[in-house]
Amino acid sequence: MIKILVFTFFCMSVMASYAGTLLLGEKRLDLDLNGFELNESRVAKNRKTYYTAAKLPGTGINFSITAEYNHQILDSAMLREQWWNIDKKNPLFKTFIRNYGYGKFAVAEWDIDTPDGTYKHINAYRAEGGICMDAHLYCVNSPIAAGQLLPMLNLIKINDSTPDEMLEYGVELYRGKSYQEAVECLQKWMQSDQCSNFKDSKHRMAIIALGIAYGSYGRHKDAQKVFADALLRDPEYPLFHYNLAGACAGQRDFTKALEHLRLTLKFRDNLETYAQLPNPVNDPSFEELANNTEFKALCKEWPQ
Repeated sequence: MIKILVFTFFCMSVMASYAGTLLLGEKRLDLDLNGFELNESRVAKNRKTYYTAAKLPGTGINFSITAEYNHQILDSAMLREQWWNIDKKNPLFKTFIRNYGYGKFAVAEWDIDTPDGTYKHINAYRAEGGICMDAHLYCVNSPIAAGQLLPMLNLIKINDSTPDEMLEYGVELYRGKSYQEAVECLQKWMQSDQCSNFKDSKHRMAIIALGIAYGSYGRHKDAQKVFADALLRDPEYPLFHYNLAGACAGQRDFTKALEHLRLTLKFRDNLETYAQLPNPVNDPSFEELANNTEFKALCKEWPQ
């Protein structure tokens, strides 16, 4: 299994800005929240789920959105059924519950009576293009503000991601160890017209992340194909050879693994100055070669 990501550069933020963009694969969630004050913003370690909460000063209106990269749920009403059933278990007593549609949203509207007054809540669910979201708006003791909640859903837009955005998000999914989702996203990037310059550093990074993601959940043949195809277009890039060696070792093709480790050494001077060549001694991909005489000899030549 290939486990070492051999680049240490190309950091990015998936959440481009607060009143801006969330990247979620081939789709982009754009939030027009200018004028709101941010309360909280966080991202899950797996990079698949995001949460943002804000308030609109002077109105009592509060807004939050949970967005998840998820191709399993394709219908907004189905999403409402699944997520709302979980939310209904909340111990707060809900009254005047209504379910209806608003544009592409499946809405659950409800009230809560408290000593502070009556809170009007809207949960609006939407599933589209790999994005599943729950937009939650509420206010208290304000019929005027309550009437503004539903139209505020128009502040949420889903647009197509650019190829560069798909590349960035795929690498982020890889970093979060969401390997299957990383493969989904990076494969879509590979199919775009922008994936043409294999000697571009970002493109090399994405190709390596794709291959390693395949190998990380046992798809060594697919990993092998990714790196073999990359070498057809960039035959003297050492990290493609190194990772192909790891993929071959995962297939127990030790002859080819050693061959590509030799080629890694041969072309090591082609490595970018900011990238790092990992030592195969420390790479679990090559555990079964640990006692191989040729492997030991290659490791002695390895740059420290």
